[in-house]
Amino acid sequence: MKIQPLCIEGLASLQTAEIEDRMQGILDSWEGTPHMDGQQARGKGVDCVRFVSAVLDELRGTKTPIKHLPSDAAFHQRDLAVAGMRLFIKQFNGRKVPDGDAFQPGDVIITGPLSGGPGHAIIVGPDGFLWQSAHNKVVKSGLDALTTSVYKFKASMRATDRERWVI
Repeated sequence: MKIQPLCIEGLASLQTAEIEDRMQGILDSWEGTPHMDGQQARGKGVDCVRFVSAVLDELRGTKTPIKHLPSDAAFHQRDLAVAGMRLFIKQFNGRKVPDGDAFQPGDVIITGPLSGGPGHAIIVGPDGFLWQSAHNKVVKSGLDALTTSVYKFKASMRATDRERWVI
């Protein structure tokens, strides 16, 4: 698995660089925020679902009400994980990234325990790192985290309305 540069059809290279810089700034501003279930406050507390949704909302210039997102706990309960992911993908106009395609900045990766079961949300940054609210805080890690941790890759989502990221 690898990360390719951001690719939005019809977007000039200068606009692409501006979006990647803005995305990197958003991600950097969340780094170190403590992991707290059900929260979405930069620097104070956030869970994996609300972290990824906050980044996507800031890129899109929107504000998704927390009540419209699946709870972080839903991703850790087998029977609620599938319904939670459908809701998340619908909220952010996503489509599944075909297996074998390289990740692009802004893609959302879903992982799950090696033993099977529920998932965890991660977002791909333009810096070549994966960003997630885990390990008690928002952290960045390399792609090797998808193959060397207790989690395994399950699916990835790409927003289909990424042209909205141009502000």
